[in-house]
Amino acid sequence: MKKLVSLITAVLIVATLFVTVPASAKTLTYKDFEYKVSGSTVIVLKYKGSSASVTIPSKIDGKKVVKIAKTAFNKNYPNEANTTLKSVKIPDTVTAIGSAAFAKCKKLSKVTFGKNVRNIADSVFCECSSLKSVKLPDSLVKLGECCFMTSGLKYITIPAKVRSISMNTFDCHYLEKISVNKNNKKYSSSNGMLYNKSKSKLLFCPRAIQSKTIKVSSSTRVIGTYSLFNIKNATALRLPSKLQKIEDFGVYLFEYRSLTVPASVNELGINSIISTSKNFTMRGKKGSAAEKYAKIYEYRFIAI
Repeated sequence: MKKLVSLITAVLIVATLFVTVPASAKTLTYKDFEYKVSGSTVIVLKYKGSSASVTIPSKIDGKKVVKIAKTAFNKNYPNEANTTLKSVKIPDTVTAIGSAAFAKCKKLSKVTFGKNVRNIADSVFCECSSLKSVKLPDSLVKLGECCFMTSGLKYITIPAKVRSISMNTFDCHYLEKISVNKNNKKYSSSNGMLYNKSKSKLLFCPRAIQSKTIKVSSSTRVIGTYSLFNIKNATALRLPSKLQKIEDFGVYLFEYRSLTVPASVNELGINSIISTSKNFTMRGKKGSAAEKYAKIYEYRFIAI
């Protein structure tokens, strides 16, 4: 019996030596790229080279390259930075870019997208401090969380097909203006700020907007979470007369001395209005939600 067990074990061990691993499970190499095959397509897993300018191939081994995997250009993210890559060209075959694919590529200043990219995942260009401008492809549908967070981005235009933007997608210190293609059915822009299509909700005001006085659209009824947060250049904020709600952490006033809250506002979320000024004063209607908020958060209140 022992001999039979030993024989079977030996046969199994030998058999495993001849098992073929499916191509889709292998990590393969093409020039400076590591990749894997997924059906009839290819996913780029890693760039191993040190070139300043990189063109991602449209085909490898006769198969279309359709995706750039997460952290493909910086496998040591977030602990280390890529300090060699300056420009990258993405082929028309690519439809998706994985999370943090180019994160912390500190010298990356030029990105050329192919015409079929639909999904840019979370943190793709996070901490790309040299990336000051980028033309997003018309094919784009989704921008992930923290996509351009702490990048050097100054201006951005949202294409017509975009349907998903997170509240911190453009959370970068140098962003001055957001524009939206007029044919976009979900988003719009006004005075450099991002709104939903009808402008009934303010979604995001760039941190480095150049206006000294921020004027929220007269159509706006809701100030979204983190939408007016740590705006560094502005010194005044004008809220619309028919505003109804300011969501949690909606307004962070950096050294603002006062804010007039319209009588129409009936809902103020948790920390919906924050000021770093010691002498901050809220102004509003007596008995209003603003007066109640000021009392809870110990701000001076003046009835008007």
